[in-house]
Amino acid sequence: MLEEKIRWIDCAKGVGILLVVYGHVARGLVNADLMAADAWFQAVDSIVYSFHMPLFFIISGVLFEKSFFRHGWRLVFNRAASLLYPFVVWSIFQGAVEVSISQYKNFPVLWSEVAWSLIFPRQHFWYLYALFFLNLTAVLLMVFKPSGKTMAAFLALSALAVVYGPVSQSCPPLKYVCGYFFYFFFGVVLSRRPDAISEVSRYGLLVLAASIALQGWGISGVVVSESGRAWAALLVALVCSQAVFIFSFLSRGRLAKCLAFLGLNSLYIYLMHVVFASGFRIVLAKVLGVNTAWLHLFMGCVIGVGVPCVIRALLKERIDFLFDFRRWSLR
Repeated sequence: MLEEKIRWIDCAKGVGILLVVYGHVARGLVNADLMAADAWFQAVDSIVYSFHMPLFFIISGVLFEKSFFRHGWRLVFNRAASLLYPFVVWSIFQGAVEVSISQYKNFPVLWSEVAWSLIFPRQHFWYLYALFFLNLTAVLLMVFKPSGKTMAAFLALSALAVVYGPVSQSCPPLKYVCGYFFYFFFGVVLSRRPDAISEVSRYGLLVLAASIALQGWGISGVVVSESGRAWAALLVALVCSQAVFIFSFLSRGRLAKCLAFLGLNSLYIYLMHVVFASGFRIVLAKVLGVNTAWLHLFMGCVIGVGVPCVIRALLKERIDFLFDFRRWSLR
């Protein structure tokens, strides 16, 4: 059946990219004073940002070993072509757009900021930058063919790095590796248990209840110490990501097809959604004078998700050179 061919991992990426677009659109509206930062916004924002990026790092980890065993050391070049290259291209492109419309933006952008962003990533492009260094670290580790015990020990050490690692902004690669390698490596470990998600899905309601409870705990601010908050954040991210995986694994029919479609187009959406969603917000508010919050939120999400998908569908491989350096030879 066609439904059986839809991988749950693509559905999970679809859920993740919807959360990313919502988060950026909603925060953009609050920064533009078009939507109030009330208790509901704060609660939803806290939930979304507690796990949506760890979710993507776990997914990347799940897919890592298969690529590593296929390409070996060449994977570093492949990741540079598919991660660092679009990071540079789209950081410059979006930065140029932001500079040109600075008078209409919430926060004006200078060319010097665009230049520095290639070393110190800004906005959502940090994810591609971080993911490259996580892949590089994983390749260096996997070359030594670690045993199961070594993998478990490294997973524990990476968890400690999340909580107690450096937070200095002066070395972005180190900051991102310490902050996110646990989630990436958790995905690697998870990939070695292909039936893990189906097994855990039996306890879907329990995982969902745990996710809700942990989110309520996090929002309430019960944990006061800095290390306590870090451990709580790690736990929340893991449990909520597992809840998304279970939901994706159990999804069927049109819902699964729609989520999988968004997941397959997640890179295009991720890189293009801010330009189109924020551009639409500016036109709607500044030109047309429409300031209705719910309309901005709904249409911003639709534009942010829909326009990149339409562009990809219409232009197909003709725009792939903007997302992967290796595609230049196919133009």
